[in-house]
Amino acid sequence: MRKSRKLDKNYKMQELKKQQAMNEDYKRAVSFVIVLIVIIVLLDLLVYLNGKFVSKDLFQDPTTTTTTEPAFNSKNILISNIFDIKDKEYMVLIYDTKDDIEDALYAGAAYSYNSDKVKLYTVDLANKMNRANYKKDGKENTNPAKSSEIVITRSTLMIIKDGKVTSYITDSEEILKKLSQDKE
Repeated sequence: MRKSRKLDKNYKMQELKKQQAMNEDYKRAVSFVIVLIVIIVLLDLLVYLNGKFVSKDLFQDPTTTTTTEPAFNSKNILISNIFDIKDKEYMVLIYDTKDDIEDALYAGAAYSYNSDKVKLYTVDLANKMNRANYKKDGKENTNPAKSSEIVITRSTLMIIKDGKVTSYITDSEEILKKLSQDKE
């Protein structure tokens, strides 16, 4: 009987240890679930606040649309449109905006040019639609009659009067001088 009491006592102690271990595992599992729920709630709250206050797109009326007006510069044209302009006399400055030196030289001069008599239009050679007329190693046509005849080898200022090229300037100093003269 003594032996059975000792076995009962050992058995009960083992059972208590098992229950205690299960109790600790249960507590860990419950605390993990609680932490997981708190994290999910915080993430949902962040998404809600971001949509409501930062991006402001989740809670707009579906009938309301927000659009932005594209920036369009009517003074920047394509080579194919040079002879389509209806002005009696105008100038066309053709240069490469991807070339840092040319861009620094001509962008400021074109921006500051302001004449009511003769309008200035610019053509960007970096635009792929203008590349067909740009040949660095080719022979330029200094007197084109239509857009398809234009061949540019470097920065150029063309003065067009009544649909005909009256002046074709390729020297950078002369171009800048002409742009500064006409704005006065």
